[in-house]
Order: sequence, then structure tokens, then C-alpha cells
Amino acid sequence: GGLGAQLGALTREGRYWIESVEGSLEAPGPVRLRVGSIGGISVRGEAGDQIRYTGRKRVRADAEAEARRLLQRSQIRLARRGPIYALEVGAIQCGRCSYSAELKITAPRTAEEVTLETHGGSLEIYDIDGRVSAETAGGSIQMDRIGKSVRAVTAGGSIVLGAVGGPVNCETAGGSIQLGSVRGDAVLTTSGGNIDAEQVDGKLRAETAGGSIRVRRVAQSVRAET
Repeated sequence: GGLGAQLGALTREGRYWIESVEGSLEAPGPVRLRVGSIGGISVRGEAGDQIRYTGRKRVRADAEAEARRLLQRSQIRLARRGPIYALEVGAIQCGRCSYSAELKITAPRTAEEVTLETHGGSLEIYDIDGRVSAETAGGSIQMDRIGKSVRAVTAGGSIVLGAVGGPVNCETAGGSIQLGSVRGDAVLTTSGGNIDAEQVDGKLRAETAGGSIRVRRVAQSVRAET
């Protein structure tokens, strides 16, 4: 089933209430995963053909009954639409309830494509053979052991990439960019922060509006602007 188990246990943390939910879906064949949320997302590739998630939905409320009512309005849904598996956290309009959801996901390592989008929170992606696109309205982005191309965009936060088997495009509105090894071209842009690139097998373009640029090994041309 697409909805998975929406568990009922609420725990309290200060002025916040937390509900933990989990679900899974068989994902045979080539997988393209799209995740949309309001909070941090972590994805790890594993052997097998299942997509599994645990979600921590968090809301600010004075009483448990009010928290439960708010949390029931936001479902986490995992469903297949043709070749795409979509995991979505529903937004709720609730004024000052500060609703968010943290997602931890495991997906088949052989996934062809993983796309993450969040309205705010950090993104982490590890061990995916295909291409990855990650975008957050505010938070850091970390990736390692990605097989193909990477796109990483944040409205504020650092970007740290380890080993990437294809071209890279990184953009942050404020934060540093750190790059391990890239098999392809790399375009790195920050509005304020240092850029540090270890090894780029293609061309490198690095731009920072305020910070240093340090490059170790680049196979082809380097264009650096500060």
C-alpha cells in the first residue's frame, strides 16, 4: 500500500509534539525517486528493491489533542506514478505551529535518478548509482558515492560532495562548497564562502562573491572568479 503505516504514538519535546510514521513500497526495475518535504531528508542506497522511509512529523501545540488534529492533516504518501516513485509530505497551513517533517529513506542503490526538494532543512544522499538533484530553501547538502551527475542548490548552507561519477553543478546563496573527486566538469557558485575542490576530471568553473578558491587537481581548464 502507498500510505504505509501512519502510527499513532505521539511524544513530547518541549513545546513540540512528534509523531513517528513509517512505510515501504516494492520498487522492482529501474527506479526514479522524487521526494518533496518540509524538513530534512536523508537517502541511502542499499541492495534490494524496496523503498523504505521513516518520518518524524513535528508540530508546535499546547495540548496533545490539538497536536494530533494538526498532525492528522498532514499525511506522508509514497506512491508509484508510472516510472516515478513519489514520496510527499503534505504541507499544512497552521499559522505558528511550525510544522516540519524529517525523512530517513533507504532506496535501491541501482536507482537511475533521485530528486529531493524541501522547503527548509538539510539534505544527505549516499550510495546512489544514478544521477541526483537536491534543492533546499535553507540548509546544508551532503553527498558521497554518487554514480552519475549531481545538481545541488541551497538558499543558504554549505555543500559538501565526496566522490561523484559524473558532472557537478553546485549553487549556494551563502556557504562554502567542498568537492572531493568529480568525473566530469564542475560548476561551483557561492554568494559568500570558500570553494575547495580536490579533483576534477573535466573543466572547472568556480565563482565566489566573498571567499577563497582552492583547487588541487583539474584535468582541463580552470576559470575562477572571486
